[in-house]
Amino acid sequence: MGRLTARAARAEQVVAGLEHRLAAVHDRVAGRRVRSAVLLEWAAPPFNCGHWIPELIDRAGGRDLLGSPGRPAHAIRWQDVTEARPEIVVISACGFSLERSLAELRASGVPDDRLDGEVWVVDGNAFFSRPGPRLVDSVEIMAGILHPDAVPSPRASDARRLR
Repeated sequence: MGRLTARAARAEQVVAGLEHRLAAVHDRVAGRRVRSAVLLEWAAPPFNCGHWIPELIDRAGGRDLLGSPGRPAHAIRWQDVTEARPEIVVISACGFSLERSLAELRASGVPDDRLDGEVWVVDGNAFFSRPGPRLVDSVEIMAGILHPDAVPSPRASDARRLR
């Protein structure tokens, strides 16, 4: 795009900055225990994550237990989530802001006591629903959730821990 818009030098700077941020996350989580997670693209009914999200979680120092790398998300059962026993469940409602996701979860009664580990809600619309440069922000957010001792915690406007 930089060449097409006669902004090649600026585009190269932007790409270098994004690569630097990814390398910084990698350095911070390298050698740490990989944490188990399940990222749900929808909660009622639950949908696992797919496409690029499992790789994103890997880059953040985690492993999604129910993801479908390179394939679309699909409906699963809450029993699948509880039987997987993830340390962390992240709800990233496709196309929803953080506030709308929180409101929808309250209305649906999800999540409930069936989940053992940490439960987070993220702004799926801003960070997880579309591929693009903001996925670097998404890796940083996930790394902060998975490894808060090594990576700054996400801003309250981007992610919220429910428990």
